[in-house]
Amino acid sequence: MNEVLPGVFGYLESVCGRPFLVGDGLTLADIALVSTLVNYHYFGFAIDRDRFPLLAAYRDEMIVQEPFAKALAAEEPFASRMALDPGLRRPGRRRSASPAPPPLRFYCRRLTGEPQVRWMPIGDEGGSGTHMKTGGTRLVIVGGGTAGWIAALMLQRHAAKNELQLEISVVESSRIPTIGVGEGTTAVFRQALHDLGVDETEFVRETGATIKFGIRHRDWKRKGHSYDGPIDDPNLLALCRDFMPGEQQSMLHIQAVSSGTRVSDIHLFGELMQRQKSPFGLEDDHELIPAGPFQHAFHFDQARVGAYLRRITQGVERVDAEVAELKRNGETGDIEALVMTDGSELAGDFFIDCTGFRRKLIGEGMGAKWISYREHLPVNRAMPFWLDHEEGCDVSPFTLAWAQQAGWMWSIPTQDRIGCGYVYSDEFIGPEEAQAEIERVLGRPIEPRADLRFDSGRLDRAWIGNCLALGLSSSFLEPLEATSIHGTVVQIQLFTKFFLGGACAATEGMRDKYNAVVARQLNDFRIFINLHYVGQREEPFWRHVREDCLHETTRDMLDHWASHMPRRSDFTPFPGDLAHINEQLYYPVLDGLGHLSREAARCEMAANPKLRAYARKTIDAHVRDYKKAATKCIGHKTYLDLVADGAVTFQWH
Repeated sequence: MNEVLPGVFGYLESVCGRPFLVGDGLTLADIALVSTLVNYHYFGFAIDRDRFPLLAAYRDEMIVQEPFAKALAAEEPFASRMALDPGLRRPGRRRSASPAPPPLRFYCRRLTGEPQVRWMPIGDEGGSGTHMKTGGTRLVIVGGGTAGWIAALMLQRHAAKNELQLEISVVESSRIPTIGVGEGTTAVFRQALHDLGVDETEFVRETGATIKFGIRHRDWKRKGHSYDGPIDDPNLLALCRDFMPGEQQSMLHIQAVSSGTRVSDIHLFGELMQRQKSPFGLEDDHELIPAGPFQHAFHFDQARVGAYLRRITQGVERVDAEVAELKRNGETGDIEALVMTDGSELAGDFFIDCTGFRRKLIGEGMGAKWISYREHLPVNRAMPFWLDHEEGCDVSPFTLAWAQQAGWMWSIPTQDRIGCGYVYSDEFIGPEEAQAEIERVLGRPIEPRADLRFDSGRLDRAWIGNCLALGLSSSFLEPLEATSIHGTVVQIQLFTKFFLGGACAATEGMRDKYNAVVARQLNDFRIFINLHYVGQREEPFWRHVREDCLHETTRDMLDHWASHMPRRSDFTPFPGDLAHINEQLYYPVLDGLGHLSREAARCEMAANPKLRAYARKTIDAHVRDYKKAATKCIGHKTYLDLVADGAVTFQWH
């Protein structure tokens, strides 16, 4: 049972026993920790005391205190009850005079027609460790790169932990060139490296990666206006057992809006972005100390990362060949073997397509169809190029997303250079005009590496028969919120956690469940990206997106949040507690674009004066601590230089 949440329990264990630069003896919020444990208690999940001793001791100490004792005595887990009715009566607590509106997620799902997926517990059909083929399973990944090799590593690790007999081969042709461009990740990629036991300083040194704290959005609301979107969540360090969970959802963000404070200003990562710092202080023995409990992300050249992951992978067969066609079972349609261009064949039991836009297996072979998001995400071309770092300048620890006349430009710094590109709509501007515009705003010539056409969207089915698509083979969205690698990692986690053991005997119902969750993930990404375009710019492209391309769910969200503050209960939990977008990421964007009501925030905080006083006091304390921590952190460029020289160490905890 404990394998359901190994990452969560492991992270909480590290938080319980690790000091940080922020605050004095500060740990993750008691109520966030214990309410999570209480809820899993209802579903039969227990803490492995040998594996997580600090977390177990913490639970034993806290579970007898109010309000957790009441929660244990309740008929349902209180987080689930709150999601159904935020104004629900509890013992000793009066119902609000104005009942809270139904959570946004209910009518959002109804409008979009997206299915409500009833999720299976571990041990049910498709659960990990069941139905694995007797004598071992041959799993073949076609395509290397970041997606292919991170999949191989994660699948191999899961099989070893769960005693599954799995033989993995990666088919990667040296004749197919890899295009390296700058790419950003989310924090889920760093967590994946942690789970795989990868040395972070070695990873940064060998791949030329840099730190990413978030995204700086320049000129999206209007020209001359910028806002930052840090990826940490300050509310996790603020929740208090004096208040119920529903009362505290996003309380620091709501208090910031009510006081006219920029949301990014109450984030540790916001402070580190402003000061161009790394997330580490430095001990006398040259060991790096985290500035807080939050996971940062990375920028890197994905070609170098793919090569690094391939290099550290052991026990996986690499086949240097190019697939020409598939040999399929005439009765079931499953893939039996791959036929290579040289005539050789490679048999397998299960196949993963990581061939990128070619979709050699899932599309060409298995017949998956493309569902376009063009109606709501109209940019359809990308012009990538590289820029050199300016001599003596810092390396920014954030992605720059800079709005332009007919789209936006990304700027992703690696250690060697800056990966850039103009993402635009060719209905409003042509390639020559696009290049001229970028050269004008940059004040220098550029050398485009390509001018690529694309269609944002996803497959109708990411899993067909015995073939699963990952990465660009499964979907593609403009790279505004680093959804590509994030989506890949989460999809691998989803597959390994719930389906890998039964993949070779999968029923259509199992595949439908997986496909529905992946579809929901991508549909939610579409809505989040769509929201970014609702600013005040008046160029024809921007008016077109704002007036003609908004998804009905985007409009519904904006209407709702014009008079209510976003809450976690507005978002349907993602299956398996896997990482997904929620109000934490929406707040900086909504605030930066001017879509949050200060008056609504004031009213919500005024309804609970005690909570308002606590939130105000906590923000003041956090901001002081963040500034102090940022002062102690070494600069981002200094950190990169020390790592490159092998002068510092870092230990995962």
